[in-house]
Amino acid sequence: MARFQYTILSRSAAGREEEFVAWYRDRHVADVCRMPGVIGGKVFRMDFQRVYDLDQAPQWTLMTTYELEGDDPEPIINSIRAASGSAEMPATDALDKSGMIQAAGHLIAASGEAAAPPARQFPAPDFLSEIARAYLQPQGARTPHPPIEDKVAWQAYVDAADQAVIPLLRQIGGQIPAAVTEFDADGAKVYEIVPPGLSPDDRSVVLEMHGGALILCGGELCRMMGTTTAARLQRRVWSVDYRMPPAHPYPAALDDCMAAYRALLRVRSPHEIIVSGGSAGGNLAAALILRARDEGLPLPAGVILGTPEVDLTESGDSFRINDGVDPGLTSLMPVNLLYADGHDLRHPYLSPLFGDFGKGFPPTLLTTGTRDLYLSNTVRMHRALRAADIPAELHVTEAGPHTGFPGSPEGAEIDREVRRFVTERLGER
Repeated sequence: MARFQYTILSRSAAGREEEFVAWYRDRHVADVCRMPGVIGGKVFRMDFQRVYDLDQAPQWTLMTTYELEGDDPEPIINSIRAASGSAEMPATDALDKSGMIQAAGHLIAASGEAAAPPARQFPAPDFLSEIARAYLQPQGARTPHPPIEDKVAWQAYVDAADQAVIPLLRQIGGQIPAAVTEFDADGAKVYEIVPPGLSPDDRSVVLEMHGGALILCGGELCRMMGTTTAARLQRRVWSVDYRMPPAHPYPAALDDCMAAYRALLRVRSPHEIIVSGGSAGGNLAAALILRARDEGLPLPAGVILGTPEVDLTESGDSFRINDGVDPGLTSLMPVNLLYADGHDLRHPYLSPLFGDFGKGFPPTLLTTGTRDLYLSNTVRMHRALRAADIPAELHVTEAGPHTGFPGSPEGAEIDREVRRFVTERLGER
């Protein structure tokens, strides 16, 4: 099948530009990207406009580009137009339909062969350790995401991606002689991991939600990542092997995390529990807290959010500023839509950044880096917590990408802060 670019120039009704932009950015694009044949979309605010030899040209507010896949773009575009304004894809009267321009076509020339924008390369700061500098090396081209509706292709994508990282994680986590027990927590699969040397009197537990874009790193990878966390923090870890798309979209993963938390509350007091998650796991860790609070469950002693994926709408500044700067992460919007399965991406259980923290949230430690695509996620989450007077720490590593710098002196500094936070929150000073 061929791929086409579908471009729309649109403008807001007079005096309603911000309302129109917010609707288009946070709702409409996600609705369109769920439709068959639509691979992804980007929205640009029209900061500069000039139409030559035309005095009365419309001034557009937004330019939107969608990538379409099919033998002919017209049926896909017609289906988008037919759905727009329906109950499934509600419109807004802040849109001025007069003067709209729509066009679609296929690529016939390009200055380079890469389909995606090339990574912007900046030299690593001289003061970084050699280990840290290695993390900033550009990575190879990524496999394109499959069409949203092709679940077989998505499963193949997940399997291939997991297989690619297993050797690395085996090299890291496979060397740690931790005791691992697999058990069922009210239907959720959990690995209990005890690092060597842990005192039998230590009742603390870190409930961890693993990373992996909400679709990757289940099974053996979950166990290995949990083992690394147990060794790094020197704490007992419950690592939740939650269900994921394509077979199990939202809310399956969050349901499993909640089941594990309820099971943990039966054997531990809340003040003995730390909830932790990195990247996609940070999304689930924060969502778990919001849902546990809403359901009246007691909250844990503290929360650790490592460069958390707390905004599935990808509205933060760093999604543009650090696109191509972070060597290991780009937009995951197709994955976000696959995970959400038609639910509103702004719902706090999907994008915890938009939750009401005034109703309560435990003290939280957040980590990120200046080259992290999720820098804005982390900074905005920290500000949202502080605005609600929640005790929150933000630790930003200079030049740090989304992965951070594990195994380096810079990574060791962050690990020390995390261990200190855990010790303080558990009252073990």
